[in-house]
Amino acid sequence: MVKIRIKVKLKKLDKKNPVNSRRLDIDKLENHDIGKLFVNSIKDTLQSKQRIFEGNIDEGWEEIRDALSNVANKTLGTKKLKPKPWFNRICEEALQRRKVARQHWLNDTRNEELFARYKTRLRETSNILRGEKRKYVRNIMVNAELDYKAHRARDMYKRINYLTGGYKKKERFLKDDNGSLITTNEELAKKWGDYFDTLLNCEHLMKSIALT
Repeated sequence: MVKIRIKVKLKKLDKKNPVNSRRLDIDKLENHDIGKLFVNSIKDTLQSKQRIFEGNIDEGWEEIRDALSNVANKTLGTKKLKPKPWFNRICEEALQRRKVARQHWLNDTRNEELFARYKTRLRETSNILRGEKRKYVRNIMVNAELDYKAHRARDMYKRINYLTGGYKKKERFLKDDNGSLITTNEELAKKWGDYFDTLLNCEHLMKSIALT
């Protein structure tokens, strides 16, 4: 029997520099033409990569992954991130000052004065961003209190939900006669109309009313 000792060091995830910070605009898949183009592009890509499965699995997977990623980026594109509502001109100017101070220090990393100035700008920017965000949150809380006093419960809870995790619109959907989901307001209204029309005008109900 042979005994061995293995040391494993786990790699720490760098949250400041994520590997893939871009997000695909998957909302475009709701468009029928774009969704069909995406599916056909994926099929063509996989068919062209069939020979890869005969070779090294790891290398084949990497090539397929890159090919699928290229198809997704080309067809869907990346989603534009919404700017933070509290981010204003003051925050932008603070970030610019920090960027300039950092660049000056990188040009001469041995200069302690430039390093101290960069650290000062770093703390200053952090305080400004934190302060502007707190102002924005405080303003929402004040408005929520005004909604409470004015008996606007719906608006008040929307503001509270936004602060606690984000307000999410309630999704409504049904299944049509074929089992497919319907989500638009027009289709939902028509489905409910057909349902109640069938429910209230069924033959059994009409006969029962006639007998009574």
